[in-house]
Amino acid sequence: MEEIDYFLAEVDSYKGKPFDIQPLISKSIANVIAALVFGKRFELTDRTSAEMCSLLNEFVSSTAFQSSINFFPFLNYLPGDLFGSKKLKRDFDRIFEVMQSIVDEHRSTLDENNIRDYIDCFLLEQKRKDEASEDHTFTDKQLLVTVSEFFTAGMETTSTAIRWGILYLLHNPDTQKRMRKEIDNVVASGRFPSLDDKPKLPFCEAVCYEVLRIGNVAPTTGPHALKDDVTMNGYVIPKNATLFIDLDSINMDPDLFSDPCKFNPDRFMSEDGVVTGTEKIGSFSTGRRVCMGESMAKMELFLFMTSLVQRYEIQKEAGKPLPSLDGIEGLTYSPKKYEICLSRID
Repeated sequence: MEEIDYFLAEVDSYKGKPFDIQPLISKSIANVIAALVFGKRFELTDRTSAEMCSLLNEFVSSTAFQSSINFFPFLNYLPGDLFGSKKLKRDFDRIFEVMQSIVDEHRSTLDENNIRDYIDCFLLEQKRKDEASEDHTFTDKQLLVTVSEFFTAGMETTSTAIRWGILYLLHNPDTQKRMRKEIDNVVASGRFPSLDDKPKLPFCEAVCYEVLRIGNVAPTTGPHALKDDVTMNGYVIPKNATLFIDLDSINMDPDLFSDPCKFNPDRFMSEDGVVTGTEKIGSFSTGRRVCMGESMAKMELFLFMTSLVQRYEIQKEAGKPLPSLDGIEGLTYSPKKYEICLSRID
């Protein structure tokens, strides 16, 4: 909620003129994660934060081109950087460099009686296990990798989902109006929607679920490994095989969602106006390896979407066609670059 105040103040500065909202959303979502991991947020104009967001966005969008290196490692030794893997390593070295400086600052100011954030918790547990001479995995490298993964997984996916949401509302102005009417009937003027309002905003919640389904930000899961041989449809998948789950086959299954290519939030609304059927969505996977950031991502999507719709009308630039709904495939599935006009509603 605090970050949304800064986010909308920055949106106001564009005064309804067309702009690409992607960098602003990325930095705002990164700040939500930074508050948990680093114990502080960055100014939206902060250069280091902007660099981090840019590097992480580039990593996620370019990963699809690294797959050949994974299967044929010798390709990495060819002259030049045909597959972009060397640049990817340089980018991640820079990310680790920034993370390391923040960890070093935390280590030098650690107060066991005043734990500020995730890094402090990790360092305290590391210290306790070292003092007890216990074997453990709380290493410095593990901390850097974990913190980086929080940002890689938590920033790009959620910011991309919000961008899909804005794009689909741009293509569906009647959905915007219906959301705004529901918000106006529930939320008192002068404040933004909160999570306490969510049970009274079922259509807004249904819109968010439909964005998660059709936006399909993570079409496949990360790699998993089988503990035992599994027989499926007559095929044996051997123990220890690397397995990727095709979540797209769930979210776009016509047996689960009629006319799946159509944006239709009402598919998650019952006749008596209650949100229903959301358990069929596969966006966060399922079981013991379900996405650990699911609840946080849903909160962010709901709060950013409702706050935007409450205050602005989402429009395309006059005289230009609507941006494409086609996406770009990488580690995530993201919209093509687009610009919007956010006209303040007073």
